[in-house]
Parts: sequence; structure tokens; C-alpha cells
Amino acid sequence: MSSRKNYLEKTLKSLRGQVEDMEIHVYNNDENGINYTDNAKFLPLKSLKKDVYFFSCDDDIIYPPTYIKDTIKAIEKHKCIVTYHGRILIGINRLYYSGHTVFSCLGKTNSDVEIDVAGTGVCAFRTDYFHPKNLHESKYQKMSDLIFSWYAKSEGKKIVCLKHGYGYIKDQVVPLHNTIHGTESKKAIIQGEIANLIFKMK
Repeated sequence: MSSRKNYLEKTLKSLRGQVEDMEIHVYNNDENGINYTDNAKFLPLKSLKKDVYFFSCDDDIIYPPTYIKDTIKAIEKHKCIVTYHGRILIGINRLYYSGHTVFSCLGKTNSDVEIDVAGTGVCAFRTDYFHPKNLHESKYQKMSDLIFSWYAKSEGKKIVCLKHGYGYIKDQVVPLHNTIHGTESKKAIIQGEIANLIFKMK
């Protein structure tokens, strides 16, 4: 969104030039005809004509210089969807944001671990493994982690949260009122319902 352009430029700077033959697609919900909210990060999947490594990124993150190469190596190791942030769901009807086991991209994860919900701001996969072409059109918005993971679980796809240390991924300090977590964490009823659906498919 336009209010976060300054953050976006820093995010793009951290990604550019990491590997050859890389395209970066940006969708500004304020400057286009449709506001897909955070689901817009998956819009490029609709028009892809060949299989690629697809990275979904957020505009409030600074990615490390070796992020693309590190993550591709992990994809080839695990042969699945990978991320650096996510949740293991531990039950039904629990608070989505605080009622499950969380692995933070900003913290330390000691080993690679299979999870249920991927953090989509630090997520990647091969499109010959998973290719949710119409995810951006989901009626559920401001909860792309859950929608993405629901689609993946429905297709029997595996998600692994990758080992990483403190400071590997850095956060840009965006005011809470300008973030999805800040606006949605106090009213996460639908998030909980979708988490229930994912848990029941485990």
C-alpha cells in the first residue's frame, strides 16, 4: 500500500541482484483496481507460463544477502514448501495468534521442522510442486498465511519451517496500526475457524 512505499524500497534493495534471472513483482493495492490485501503477493502465480521457484515476500522485511540461494537449497533438500515463520496447530478452537506453537522468522529456530501454517512473507516453493493459481481471489482477506496453508493442506502438501538464527531476517518497524497483525489480532474469529479446518486435516 502507498503508505508503506518507503519500507518497500528497503525490502526491494535487500532482494535485488541476489541471483540471475530473477523477476520481482510488486502489487500496490492502493494503485490498482482491486484490493486483494495480502493475498496480492500470490497474483503472479495466475499468469506463470513455466515452472519456477516462487518466493512470496512482504514489504516490511529486510531479507539477508543469501536468502534466495539459501532457500532454494532448502527447497531441493526437502522437496516441499519452505518458510522461516509459522505455526504448529495444537488443537481446536484455540486463539489463532497465541494459542499454538509459533516459530518466528525474527527469532531462532534450532532445526528444520514440519509445520501446519506457513508465514507467507518468508515463504517459497517450486510451482511444479504447488501452484495455487487463484489464491489471490480468495474471499478471505488479511489472513494469507492461513489461506495459503489451507490450500496446501487440502492438496496434501508439506510445509517445513527452516532452521535459522537471530538476525538472519530483519523486521522494519512498521507502526502497528498499519499492519495486519495490529488490526486483526483482536478479532481473529475467522482465522480460528480456518485453523480448525487445517487441524482436522492433520
